[in-house]
Amino acid sequence: MSNRSHRLILALLSALAVSAALPVGAQVWPAKPVTLVVPFPPGGGNDLVARQIAPALQQVLGQPVVVDNKPGAGGTLGVAYVTKAAPDGYTLSICATGNVAVAPALYSKLSYGVKDLVPVSHIVNTPTVWVGAPDLPANTLKEFIELARSQPGKFNYGSSGNGTTPHLAGEALKARHGLDLQHVPYKGTTPAYTDIGSGRVSVMMDSLISALPLLEGGRVKGLAMGTSARLPKLPGVPTLAEQGLSDMAFTGWVGICAPVGTPQAVVERMGSAVAEVLARPAMRESLVKQVTEPVGAGPARFGELIQRDAALWKKIVTDSNAQLD
Repeated sequence: MSNRSHRLILALLSALAVSAALPVGAQVWPAKPVTLVVPFPPGGGNDLVARQIAPALQQVLGQPVVVDNKPGAGGTLGVAYVTKAAPDGYTLSICATGNVAVAPALYSKLSYGVKDLVPVSHIVNTPTVWVGAPDLPANTLKEFIELARSQPGKFNYGSSGNGTTPHLAGEALKARHGLDLQHVPYKGTTPAYTDIGSGRVSVMMDSLISALPLLEGGRVKGLAMGTSARLPKLPGVPTLAEQGLSDMAFTGWVGICAPVGTPQAVVERMGSAVAEVLARPAMRESLVKQVTEPVGAGPARFGELIQRDAALWKKIVTDSNAQLD
């Protein structure tokens, strides 16, 4: 046998040994399309992030990455669906602050918890903004707080659904400033903005990625930015810090989670694929233009963030006495 043939046989045997050491579900992953569940309606910030990275992930993984919207119950129905899926890496979820860190603290009968999810990748951070109806007689969040305090029960606040980050931010606003505001939940941000634009809803906190087009178009009024400085695109909207309201800046995040039990090799492969996609200058530029901060942190660091924020929102829920069944 020639030396070359001998080396080839050794290489094949080595590859077979490595393959045999991997969990069955991880050996050829992905061998078919991967479904990325978005637990929110089309058009929102989470959906935009998912649809932006999905085609690039498909290039890296060599298999289609299909975005599947499963909205409802503040983003919890879609996550619950994923936690019950086979832990083989072919059904993953977009997970966000609201449905992973907030919801387990808020819903007393939620069918899942942080323990039922495996962190895969922290895609982006999403700065927030407080918006108001165009005819609201207040131009900043500080002015609105003073207005609402002087007229208890007259104003309300909207959210993208019960248990979402905007819902809890509104509850925090009420608790911290002694306001009497009614909560008006919607099934996503699109219908909420319809009523804010018409004046039926007074204010709402939302991710900047969702709110930016409406702010630029003048369909809603910017009251306070959760960013460290004013945006060049919206120079007239002051930051929360300028108004002495830094405690009302609830920066969110968007990532990918898998059902518990998913092979670690699959988790690492998907995490590295997201990091590779976010390392592309064109992708980073596109995400930054939508006022998100690309991150690309892997499973370990993302897991630490989830645990930290879960504790933070648990305290907010406790302090505000908010609870949902």
